[in-house]
Amino acid sequence: MPAPRTLPIAAAHREFTIKVNGSPVPRTHQLLSASLSSSAGHIAWARLAWRDGDAASGAFALADDALFAPGAEVEILAGADTPDRLFKGIVVSQQLRIRESSTPQLIIECRHAATRMSLRRHSATYLEMSDADVIGKLFADAGLSITTATTSVTHPHLVQYDCTDWDFAVTRAEANGQLLLTRAEALETRVPDASGAPVATLQFGATLLEFDARVDAREQTRAVQALTWNAADQAVHSLDASPPAFTAPGNQSTDSLADALGVDNLALPHVMLPDAEASAAADARLLRARLDQVSGRAACLGLGQVLPGDVVELAGVGGRFNGRVLVTGVRHEMDATQGWRTHLQFGGVGEDPARRQRLEARRTTSLLPPVHGLQVGVVSDNEDPQGEFRVRIRLPLVDPDSDGVWARVAAADAGDNRGVMIRPEIGDEVVVGFFDDDPRAAVILGMLHSSAKPAPLTPSNDNHEKVFRSRSGIRIHMDDDKVVLTLTTPAEQQIVFDDDKGEVLLKDKNGNSLRMDSSGITIECCDTLSVKTKGTTRLDVGSNAELKSATGIEIKAGTRLALEGSAGTELSSPAVTQVKGSLVQIN
Repeated sequence: MPAPRTLPIAAAHREFTIKVNGSPVPRTHQLLSASLSSSAGHIAWARLAWRDGDAASGAFALADDALFAPGAEVEILAGADTPDRLFKGIVVSQQLRIRESSTPQLIIECRHAATRMSLRRHSATYLEMSDADVIGKLFADAGLSITTATTSVTHPHLVQYDCTDWDFAVTRAEANGQLLLTRAEALETRVPDASGAPVATLQFGATLLEFDARVDAREQTRAVQALTWNAADQAVHSLDASPPAFTAPGNQSTDSLADALGVDNLALPHVMLPDAEASAAADARLLRARLDQVSGRAACLGLGQVLPGDVVELAGVGGRFNGRVLVTGVRHEMDATQGWRTHLQFGGVGEDPARRQRLEARRTTSLLPPVHGLQVGVVSDNEDPQGEFRVRIRLPLVDPDSDGVWARVAAADAGDNRGVMIRPEIGDEVVVGFFDDDPRAAVILGMLHSSAKPAPLTPSNDNHEKVFRSRSGIRIHMDDDKVVLTLTTPAEQQIVFDDDKGEVLLKDKNGNSLRMDSSGITIECCDTLSVKTKGTTRLDVGSNAELKSATGIEIKAGTRLALEGSAGTELSSPAVTQVKGSLVQIN
């Protein structure tokens, strides 16, 4: 069947109607030109140029009127009987333009109401929500409705950090292989699909006025693979993208384009993503590549029926480009010379540099140029005059001659009157980060060893030993091979917990020691052993007990001394035995 050689529009379709706050703009105001644009992932806009201003009187009737005051609602329609709505939004700015060779103009800039979502950055956390739910909430909070396509992943938590609601919504839609579209006034997310019936056919030599298109092999790949680290099993998970249902126009296969540049597989590494989300990201990346396989624009006479997300047929432009394309953007241009022209975009949905720059840009509240990454610092002072427990550090690569800046210190534990209090020494080398990239908000993240300031332990690959050593030489040493924990002072006084020998040893520099092992407790002292208690002292021995002295033993009781043996008592000596008392009773 031959391609249609006319557009599905009536003559009256070429009539423009512009309404402000629901009422048509009076015909007394002359519209010189109009530009309207709506494309995937971007906020729809319109620019209207009106004749305004009289040099003789100095009056600017339209500029002085409140008709196009910022915030006024503007609607642009095409056609007379059943007009097509091309745009609906609000006035955001006015510009008065006077040139030597042309009539004065009042330029009215309009944006879709969703522009409110692009003006302010903020942060939020979303719990147990899908991306479709999050996108719906973002638009609902802005007082707008949106039709969202289903997304498969429910996020335990999803963080929006320091970006506009619009950019976040577009990013989440793209992560699911969807486009965020503005269709006149309506907002919608949808999965790209070019299999539907075409709204119009653009035929070279008939309805196609201009055409720019290209086939690009650089973004094409046979496969996309998401790589993500899984902490639960300590392994990299590899997830392959599913082949998309989307088919590009023309007769060039995707695989042949990928083979032309030798791109068999595109890897998408991510530190930590759930498998379901990583798989969705891989699917989205492969689909985006297919959408951009053939990209370009086609121009025709004014055509208001086509909206982003619709399908049009390209005909008569050769086998490389003939076929159905998905419209990803529509631009209308109207002026007195050219009349009304419509430009239809297809493809062109790859990485948006402007949005990427916005997402990565510093927040507008920064008062100083930011400092990126980490810095080396040298400690110069530990006594914070403000009592905030900060440490002063000199930054050699920033200002080597300065006394430096005060930095907070990250600790393993810190809280109200508790935590780990270990400060670097003056002259120590430390690694420094900065809160919010503000060079005044420094924080010490850790200390550094080097050949100039060596560690108290020589590293080894087996890594059995761990040590903490203070400036004076107090040392805590752990041996994971023999399972030994040793606490040592500079005078070699020690407490040793030794699982290898099965003992606990306490010894001092004088040679005194207490050893606990499987044989019992052994106490060795270099001179006198004194045991003093303020209360009762009991020794309960499960078997035999022996008290032995190389010279003599003296037992004294302040009042009564009792010796008793339940099976017998023996008192003997190879020498003289004396039993004395004021009264001695035997039996």
